[in-house]
Amino acid sequence: MASLPEVRMERDFASEKTKRLPRVGSRRTADLAAESRKKGVDVLKLAAAPALYLPPHLTDAVSKAAREKVSYAPSRGLPELRQAISQKLRAENGIEADPETEILVTNGGNHALTIAAMFALDPGDEVLVPSPCYFFNGFIELAGGVPVYVPMPEEEGFPLRADLLAKKVTGRTKAIILNTPVNPTGYVATERDLEEVAKLAEERDLLVISDESYEKMLYDGRRHVCIGSLPSMKERTITIHSFTKSYGMPGWRVGYTVAPPDATDHLLKLLEWMVLCCGYVGQRAAQAALTGPQDWVNAISKTFEAKRDEVFSGFSKIPGVSLVKPQGGPFVFPNISSLGLDSEQFARIAMTRYGIPADPGHYLGSDAHVRIPFGCEDGVLPELISRMKQCSEGIVRETEVRAHR
Repeated sequence: MASLPEVRMERDFASEKTKRLPRVGSRRTADLAAESRKKGVDVLKLAAAPALYLPPHLTDAVSKAAREKVSYAPSRGLPELRQAISQKLRAENGIEADPETEILVTNGGNHALTIAAMFALDPGDEVLVPSPCYFFNGFIELAGGVPVYVPMPEEEGFPLRADLLAKKVTGRTKAIILNTPVNPTGYVATERDLEEVAKLAEERDLLVISDESYEKMLYDGRRHVCIGSLPSMKERTITIHSFTKSYGMPGWRVGYTVAPPDATDHLLKLLEWMVLCCGYVGQRAAQAALTGPQDWVNAISKTFEAKRDEVFSGFSKIPGVSLVKPQGGPFVFPNISSLGLDSEQFARIAMTRYGIPADPGHYLGSDAHVRIPFGCEDGVLPELISRMKQCSEGIVRETEVRAHR
């Protein structure tokens, strides 16, 4: 029997957009943390999402769902979950959303952002992105769009400034992507902020994609406002919520979109071609989270507010480090530029020498900063503050030594 000729693989089958696409920055940091631990570094266990033992009413619902004999869930999401989401939106967010036509259950917030970008963008369409910001570039670029970053002033606390966004609008601008509370700065958009953005969106006929994944992680008595609840904005807004952060359910990967019926129909098509439908058990868990007792949910923000106060107080006393006090969310975003390193250099030293998991700020729109989560077990934050001080002082000493050589 004649042998087959040897086949040589010479073609690179990866598309150009795949080659250009970076990995999600936080996952690269997670890999560096794992690599550092293998080398014996005591990397602190810090997290952006609460690590909770979920309450009995939720675990009971999960156990029941896991024993049920079910087939695929509906592509739009379980009717009971969508109904619970609709009631929650009405009661907490001032949004009237038809559970049959305006709500779509997704595999977490990132999935929702992916299909929202793919729905809205054609190649070359521009998206205004207030910066510093979450890793929105990947969603936009995968859809063929162009992110246009608009820096928000650090000296003012990184506010949402519609006037700065307006200066970047061109004939190719299609959408604005918002995030409140902001990951990574912790800024919480006020109603006035959002009214100004809404005015800009109406005047220039723009879509708003609003990522509100941290809606319940608010501090100092602040109130979350959905831009989709403002007059005339429902028809030009895709609102994205997630159970990961505010409900302490990162392992379940459940989120949802709220959008007009015609937009939701398109989002549904995109979801079906990606995943067909979302998992049944996770949706039952999310349903229980919405319809059961809420004391455990309310406790999350109180716990994180206390941690925010502790880490902000500690970091504020470290020479060479400055930071804006977060108004919400699970991160601090210290400015380390006075230490003479870029964010990648600082983050690598912080991780490999001091066991501090820090995301380089250049992933998030500012090479002068690093992002550090403060979700952790009791007793970890004093160690984080101590190590951050050691890291800063160590960098200063090394700089002085090099200067005297």
